[in-house]
Amino acid sequence: MKVRECMTGQPITAQASDSIHRVAKIMRECDVGAVPVLLNGNLVGILTDRDITIRAAGTGLDIEHHQAQEIMSSDLLMVSPDMELEDAANIMADAKIRRLPIVLDSKLVGLISLGDLAVATKGHEQLCGTVLENVSEPIGPKCVM
Repeated sequence: MKVRECMTGQPITAQASDSIHRVAKIMRECDVGAVPVLLNGNLVGILTDRDITIRAAGTGLDIEHHQAQEIMSSDLLMVSPDMELEDAANIMADAKIRRLPIVLDSKLVGLISLGDLAVATKGHEQLCGTVLENVSEPIGPKCVM
């Protein structure tokens, strides 16, 4: 199966200059946990609900006056829509990421998430399970406050 067969096509996006608050509202309204970030039409990052919590709210940033590009993840792995789904899943597992942008001719055409994998691999749950196992960290305190 190819990535294009199970990716979410034309994902909602934000601009690098959008306020963190605006992107958080997009996430709430669209019920998504990540929004690809564009600059001049090119994918430059991805902003997740975790980024907003840890990098903005957790540090006291004023989310109305700071931009998405300030806290987004910008060291992205990207794959082609023609890649085999199993290869994309292995990339996600190895990199410990829950979402993977899909690009064609340097333009964002989709996004594949752990949820997309779960639906697409029904009957082949081991693939999704492997990705989930590698992405997830053991539960337990890492610090004491």
